Amino acid sequence: MREESLELSELTARIEKLEGQNQRWKMTSAVGVLMFASVMLMGSTRGDRLDSQTFRANTVEAQEFVLKDADGHIRARLSLPPTGKGTQAPGYKFQRLVPPGAVPDQAALQFYNENGDVVWIVPNSPSFVPAK
Repeated sequence: MREESLELSELTARIEKLEGQNQRWKMTSAVGVLMFASVMLMGSTRGDRLDSQTFRANTVEAQEFVLKDADGHIRARLSLPPTGKGTQAPGYKFQRLVPPGAVPDQAALQFYNENGDVVWIVPNSPSFVPAK
């Protein structure tokens, strides 16, 4: 009788261990299915939806790129600095003077404050030579 109760307690311990493993497998499977479903749902939506103000192009060519704030003030410009003095660009509030430190006929990135004054320019010295 003692032997039967020993076998019964061993059997009970093994069943409890199997039930714990079974529960872990169920949880792991549920998490895996949820992850797979979420990845499939993410992949099924169109990724190239454009809002009405977005334009896509393979190539953009321009003589200058201008960044304006909501009020229309120019905050940054990527362009070739003009070589003339005091030329007025059509449609711009500020005159396009060659800023101090700008290298004529070399691309420059200029940042402006709210008054239209240049606060930072890159490159800021004529020692920068582009690769050819």
